[in-house]
Amino acid sequence: MFQCQRCGYETRHKGHLIKHLNTKKPCVVVLKDVNREQLIVEASVSKKPNIDDLLDIIKDYGMRIIALEKRLEILGSGNNIITNSFNNNTTVNIYTTVNFGFEKIDHIPKQVLYDCLLNKGVVELLKMVHFDKDHPENSNLRHKNRDYLEYYKDGWNIGPKGAVIDDWLVKGALPILKKVYLENKDKMIAEKGIENHQNIWDWLNAIYKMNEIVVKEMKPNLYSTLWTLKANKKS
Repeated sequence: MFQCQRCGYETRHKGHLIKHLNTKKPCVVVLKDVNREQLIVEASVSKKPNIDDLLDIIKDYGMRIIALEKRLEILGSGNNIITNSFNNNTTVNIYTTVNFGFEKIDHIPKQVLYDCLLNKGVVELLKMVHFDKDHPENSNLRHKNRDYLEYYKDGWNIGPKGAVIDDWLVKGALPILKKVYLENKDKMIAEKGIENHQNIWDWLNAIYKMNEIVVKEMKPNLYSTLWTLKANKKS
């Protein structure tokens, strides 16, 4: 392995190191401030990597193969993130995007979900499920343009105009909110009264039936939110 003594850049090819040292803009000094011309001369006459260097290369490739094997295991196990450290102390998080409709929500506190239900916080739920940077495996929605959304299901797909949001409301938001409702029904009646409880129940049913008034109220805000969440906007 050939290494730049100034910045720590590593390569298995001597020519790549010489090219790195010959760039117009010098690399940033991280390790030691060494004259570039001196390093170019040393690199030009340096010998091939010794056996220890070759073993390091083999070990590095071995670690990468193991990481890929683990990733294949993950695809069938339901776990979507693993962490791998290679021999150059680089830590890499490998994750697989889950199919649309199969997002994991274990990371969202139950009280937060309950508040979403009480406040009819569909937009906040959308953000927490699909746009949490700590859970990139759930990032399976993105904008094609202002009218169309792409969703991930065994690859990126584009749905008919408005269909993805409709699908998400019924198959994504509703099951989550309905589960929260059933777990907190008695608590809601005790704290908020039977009238508020009935109001929430009617609202959930309206989503399920895709009630035109309810959906019309929600859709602009949902689309606006998705459009502004540029982390998942297709470049």
